[in-house]
Amino acid sequence: MDAKSGQTSKSNLLTELSPREQEIFNMLLEGTTLKEIAYSMNVKYSTIAFHQKNIFQKLGVENLNKLLVKYLREKSSPNSNDINEGIPAVFTRWGTFRDNHGSTAGITVKEEKIKEDNFICCILFGTLSTAHHTANAGVMAYPDPSTIEAMKTMSSFSFTVMGDGKTYEVLLATSDTILKGGLNHFGKKFTTTKNMISTFSFNVSDLAQNPYWGETVPLNLDNLDHFIIQAHSNGDFNLKIWNIRTYQNL
Repeated sequence: MDAKSGQTSKSNLLTELSPREQEIFNMLLEGTTLKEIAYSMNVKYSTIAFHQKNIFQKLGVENLNKLLVKYLREKSSPNSNDINEGIPAVFTRWGTFRDNHGSTAGITVKEEKIKEDNFICCILFGTLSTAHHTANAGVMAYPDPSTIEAMKTMSSFSFTVMGDGKTYEVLLATSDTILKGGLNHFGKKFTTTKNMISTFSFNVSDLAQNPYWGETVPLNLDNLDHFIIQAHSNGDFNLKIWNIRTYQNL
């Protein structure tokens, strides 16, 4: 009981959940659907729906939206970006790239409703060749003028993905890295979880140049040209990306 209010606190309520309910509760907060949870746990959809009903009853909420409102902010790290804040990035064009060693890359860009919001989603798919050490495949996204301006002063950025269990790299390409740096764009790798929705945040100061070829140049966001997501795990890949946002302060 809360000494001041005489009511059961949120943290005490959470202790009433079973270990399996705790696991499902955390997945719900991450945006995972019941179908996705059932698939990842290898159980029937009706089983997960039953657990969700019990979670709602124990925590005193009527639906998923009220669960998110009540617990999501409490669960978030105070040092992480709030995915409901920041400046949404807008891209005017998406393109693919691939090597000549058997890799393939394709994209589908479409609007989808996720939870209660509509997003432009990019689905990256293809195969990364296992035959060559310089194999590469991915997508290039070209920001509109307003997003270019926001990216010039950003300290960090984030995006949400539906994972496939593979490793990727997010890269920022500037006119300097294109003309002088060869493929030495500034980037950072991230690993997804299969059939799970995850949000990744990156500090610009943590991005590093890749050891490919070309000159080493400083990162100058005033010369930002495009944004890249590149596959890094050999074999087939399939990644859905949405809700790309920029942040001006850490």
